[in-house]
Amino acid sequence: HVSRNQSKYFNSILSFDDIDDFIASGELTYPFVVLKDVHEEYEFQPWSFKQSNFPSIPVDREQLYKQMQNGKTLILNSLHLKIPKLNHFVVSHSKNWNVKLLANIYITPAKKQGLDWHFDTHDVIILQIKGEKMWELIDKSPTLRDKKTKYDKQETKDFSKVKKVLLKEGDTLYLPRGIYHRAFSEENSSTHIALGIYTVKFNTIFEEFLADSYQQKEFRRSLIGKEIPNNSEEILNEIKKYALNYFNSLKIEEVERVWSRARNILPNQASKGRLGRIINKISIGVDTEVYLNHEINYEFKEEGHFCVIILDGKELKYPSFIKQFLKSVLSYTPIKVGNILGEIPSPQKIQLVEKLLDEGLLLTVN
Repeated sequence: HVSRNQSKYFNSILSFDDIDDFIASGELTYPFVVLKDVHEEYEFQPWSFKQSNFPSIPVDREQLYKQMQNGKTLILNSLHLKIPKLNHFVVSHSKNWNVKLLANIYITPAKKQGLDWHFDTHDVIILQIKGEKMWELIDKSPTLRDKKTKYDKQETKDFSKVKKVLLKEGDTLYLPRGIYHRAFSEENSSTHIALGIYTVKFNTIFEEFLADSYQQKEFRRSLIGKEIPNNSEEILNEIKKYALNYFNSLKIEEVERVWSRARNILPNQASKGRLGRIINKISIGVDTEVYLNHEINYEFKEEGHFCVIILDGKELKYPSFIKQFLKSVLSYTPIKVGNILGEIPSPQKIQLVEKLLDEGLLLTVN
């Protein structure tokens, strides 16, 4: 918990006026906009229905204001996608920390509570924007809970372990993954940013390896007759044998492919500046220096006679004879277009570089 006594500390990131302006004039849809009350089990409520196709349901502003007057907490999910300066904060810290960040906003009327005891399956940083909020935490070492972990009511009944923290405007609170918590607004309404921190976990990597193992014929073979293990020890030994054979046979390219897929939970941050690059298109020549945009996640793989770059769910497919060119240009070291490796004429090199610049995968040296 960091106490600052600076009520406007977070104004450069997001102010209450920014939120007010967005609600008054922005596009409001469910599930981006949610209302919660501690006494109601479900967040999906009739106030958000209009003629629409799920999952994007328009929200009636008047009903929204009415429900808040009745004490419901307003949740604006991923508001960084709607407000540029908040997005800049999220993008820059995602890059610096090498994680995925989501910024959800919670606005709770005075003396109200939106959620009861719960835990998050990711770390959270609370930034108090307006008003005060009393947080109650179960003061014990958190476990690395995930989405399969069940809520245990017994853990929230021992109030001797409850720690209270009052957040004031400008304060920050860190909530480790898995810690039980709940919060109440004080005499005035409360507004805070919940900054969710999403990371790559080892179980995600193992899941990707498991998915990849289906390509191995040995793993798809049926067990019949005498091949079926008779007891737990035999089962464990068979699993060890197959797993060791699989991991020992892996090539570095296969590991890189699996790691790339596991990292897809992390965000691509290549959008900023891309519009300017498209509108004010720079003339590319053999002396133009380019380099890989390190803020973007991509996957490079070979499929038969083609090289494929997967970028934001889109596939860029090239003939395999330009593999050397692609490997050369997809490096962090700036390189002149004319010096990119590969037996390709300069005009074709320029065309390929222009395409990768348009996609945001490459940047030019100013």
